[in-house]
Amino acid sequence: MRWDVAGYNEQRPTGAFWDETKKTYLDSGAWPKGAPGSVVEAVFKVAGWAVPGRGFYHPYDRLAWAGHEAQWTQQIRSIYGLRITR
Repeated sequence: MRWDVAGYNEQRPTGAFWDETKKTYLDSGAWPKGAPGSVVEAVFKVAGWAVPGRGFYHPYDRLAWAGHEAQWTQQIRSIYGLRITR
């Protein structure tokens, strides 16, 4: 895995699987697959979003967060009973 934490604490990190031999992101076809409907399938999603294979489809990843702010903020509040302020 390769992480980009530039600007961390002001913005979320992002990361993805990395092919050290080729010095590039691992081909999205080689990413782990989860059972249909599982958290693993959702987090390692590569089809149907803006940056397949360049980040994890999860609220902690800045590439995935863009465009999901309202939806995921509400889900985080519901799951953890949190009040998020900024």
